[in-house]
Amino acid sequence: MSDWQALSDAVPSARTQQANRVRVAEVEVEVRARLADALGEPLPAPPKDATAPLDVANWLASPLSLGERALWLGEEGGRVSSVVRVAGIRPASLEALSALGTDGVRWVDRTAQYSTLLATYRTQIQQWLALGVLAVAVALMLRFGWAAWRALVPTLLAGALALGVQGLIGEPLQLFNVLALMLLLGVGIDYGIFLLEHQDDGASWLAVSLGAASTLLGFGLLALSNTPALHGFGLTMLVGVGAVWGLSPLFRPPPREAAPPEHSKETRHAH
Repeated sequence: MSDWQALSDAVPSARTQQANRVRVAEVEVEVRARLADALGEPLPAPPKDATAPLDVANWLASPLSLGERALWLGEEGGRVSSVVRVAGIRPASLEALSALGTDGVRWVDRTAQYSTLLATYRTQIQQWLALGVLAVAVALMLRFGWAAWRALVPTLLAGALALGVQGLIGEPLQLFNVLALMLLLGVGIDYGIFLLEHQDDGASWLAVSLGAASTLLGFGLLALSNTPALHGFGLTMLVGVGAVWGLSPLFRPPPREAAPPEHSKETRHAH
């Protein structure tokens, strides 16, 4: 533990306040004596300090307590409770702190609580993502038949590549990575459908490239952020969108052969 913040820092006990008053009075007598010697004349007697000791109620009513009021939890059943914030706790100490069972003392690890909550959300979103992939596959089958795999496989490969790159560089899988995969599913499938619907249009690849470029500029640059959540989201989108942009043309069906003109058929029949 490198530091802590407790209510007693702002509101010391009455005994401590009295002891501090005695120390201040002793120093004040010495300072006044030196000052009188320097001036060559006696100083008037200081007024008596009739200030009452500071208690929690007065401290809470003061604007100076605005930043620390959360430390006071109140009184219940004749017992008061407050929070002691600690800093610099190392992972090796967490087990011992979690085992605190002393009456009146309870260890609360907010970081672990938030991590558990985010992990729960991540698991739930992963399940919804799997259901989303299944629903998209069924919808593509109804529209394109057996050719639906051409629109779906590039996105699945891009998502797997994004996760693989993160594992390779040691990035942890977090909630925002899964959220990025959900966005990647929608964007990647859109590219595949567009190329599948316009397999004879050469300009469709240019449209997909412009869409991918704007997505990379909008989301991929978040990979440069120092915030872990934004960095993970941006890294997944950067690798995933870049991969689906490069893979989608490989799964595009070949152009259909153009039908011969009608007048050519009539000429052959005439001959």
